Amino acid sequence: MSVMDSDVDGMRERFAAIQRRVAAAAARGGRAASDVLVIGACKTMPPALLAAALAAGVRIFGENRLQELVEHRAAMAASLAADPSVQFHFIGALQTNKARKAAEMCSLIHSVDRLALADVLDRYGQQRGRAVSILIEVNVSREASKSGVLPEELGSLSRHLATRDGIIVAGLMCIPAPSDDPTGARAPFARMRQLLREMRESGVFALPPQELSMGMSGDFELAIEEGATMVRIGTALFGARG
Repeated sequence: MSVMDSDVDGMRERFAAIQRRVAAAAARGGRAASDVLVIGACKTMPPALLAAALAAGVRIFGENRLQELVEHRAAMAASLAADPSVQFHFIGALQTNKARKAAEMCSLIHSVDRLALADVLDRYGQQRGRAVSILIEVNVSREASKSGVLPEELGSLSRHLATRDGIIVAGLMCIPAPSDDPTGARAPFARMRQLLREMRESGVFALPPQELSMGMSGDFELAIEEGATMVRIGTALFGARG
């Protein structure tokens, strides 16, 4: 896996620019930049670009596809062994027959959108003796083509999942509907913040959920202003996908 100095330099510049924008957005929301985790969304990216991102300071990589996850982890095996801060998260739609494999390789599953998927992860967590950390994906914009539970279904699913020993519900995730309005995602993000607050206040979880995974390259600053603790940055970090 060859990494060019120019790749690392360009990645370092882009990552530094993203970090500045994160810090400014966090300040506008009354928080510190350290409250927000930047996840490098590396869908379709070659391993060399992940290595460049790692050299530039990125430590968390978000995967959408199981096969790419396998390939990327294999290419970065030495880094993963040497540095426990280097992690992979699964951020894409996940089939139940691939859930166990994804959980083996990822420290957090962002996209749990149904009870059947949670059941598979729960069984795996119990079998290995260590709970799987998950986020519940919410279809906050109510798009027919999107996965995720509807906001009014979240309470029922949360109560089911709170009784499981093999999973830990760490928080919520969403992908709002695209909008021509640059601020169009603010209302969905604010709604997600409210839903997370309601989950914390419900008292059904032994460990109250804290994480809000929302915001991508085009809207992550709005997401941070509205409470995001994790942002999934692809194009702004890696460049346009081929």
